[in-house]
Amino acid sequence: MIATGKNKNAEKDKIATFIWLLGEQGTTIYNTLYPNDGSENSMLGVDIPAPTITNPNEKTQRTLQEVLVKFDNHCVPLRNVAMESYKFNMIFQKQYQSFAEFETELRKQMQYCAYKCSSTTCQATFDERMLRDRIIVGVYDKKLQLKLLDGRNESLADVIDKCKVFEIAHQHKNILDDKSSTVASIASDIQANINALDQPKRVCFNCGQLWQKEHVLICKAKYAMCRKCTKKGHFAVMCRQMDKKPHQTQSSNGKINLNKQTVGTLLWSDITVVSNEFEPILGLYTCVELGIVKRADIDVISLPHSTESFLEQYKDVFTGCGKFPGEYKIYLKENSKPVVHYRKRIPHALLSPLKIELDKMLQGGIISRVDYPTDWVHNLQIHEKSNGKLRICLDPKPLNNCIKREHFLIPTIQDLMSCLAYSTVF
Repeated sequence: MIATGKNKNAEKDKIATFIWLLGEQGTTIYNTLYPNDGSENSMLGVDIPAPTITNPNEKTQRTLQEVLVKFDNHCVPLRNVAMESYKFNMIFQKQYQSFAEFETELRKQMQYCAYKCSSTTCQATFDERMLRDRIIVGVYDKKLQLKLLDGRNESLADVIDKCKVFEIAHQHKNILDDKSSTVASIASDIQANINALDQPKRVCFNCGQLWQKEHVLICKAKYAMCRKCTKKGHFAVMCRQMDKKPHQTQSSNGKINLNKQTVGTLLWSDITVVSNEFEPILGLYTCVELGIVKRADIDVISLPHSTESFLEQYKDVFTGCGKFPGEYKIYLKENSKPVVHYRKRIPHALLSPLKIELDKMLQGGIISRVDYPTDWVHNLQIHEKSNGKLRICLDPKPLNNCIKREHFLIPTIQDLMSCLAYSTVF
């Protein structure tokens, strides 16, 4: 009201402005606190009661302060001093909370704690001491708390000054640390770039490109065939196979045609002449003509290795699923309870393919028709393949839990090889 200049108005106008600011709910509360006494003065639905007449010759008017007291008694809940003190003692400074906010929170809660002497003659207050103790106990920084517990009984003002100075110093230190870390990071980045320039660049041993961490996934020579060694996984330019070079070469000084003779054989041939002293060497063609080396003709019988011929030769093996000879008997545990799973509904689109597959399995001897009551009924699992056919499986989980297992040790390759020691016929 001071800002709008209404504090100089009459008390009736102040009350009307106050009720107008409260709104509809405030109007209802005001009419409840001051029931309508038939006053002719009304504003915004609020009946301003007539002046209370205590003396026929003297009239008194209700003031705004009286209305505020009435509203406080009506709206402000009753507070328990012990509970408010407990809330005050449980206030601690939170991380990243400034000391000013922490102090304001303590002072706000301390208003409801009634820290003053109950004697009517003393009226001494303990607010400053309780606030000082709560600040020392509730500060977040343990270094500051240790500094405040140095043994000196300082006043509240001294404790607050120390906390503010410590907070400002801590903020300045963070600024300096941030600048130093920025300079250090820039220097480390520059040094890293210098080291990267000094180091030789790595290349891929397969394709010759620069090596990177993800180069293994994108290497173009992964599935390439080398034209030099005919191996996969690298280009010819990066092939590590050494070229076969002669250890020593000798230049030729000319050729001469001479005859070479063995027992009963005479042959004319070109002879390469060199200046150094070496034992004469005959070539392959000359050795064959003179009969020194005999060429043997080997008869090779080639067998067909095509898939079609192999399947045609063993046609009986690849026809149908096949069966193991004999019968196997399954033993159940004692007190095993049979389980019957009710038939699940099958989509109409799968009924025809399912019947075709079941007929094939029935003709192949994989399954048999059951036309009599049985104690065990299992679920049928149907999965559609990518080619449109169905994979039919049985889910005999309850039956597997009731089967007696046969425990035996599967022989290893080493065990079988030891049994074949000193064997000559296989």
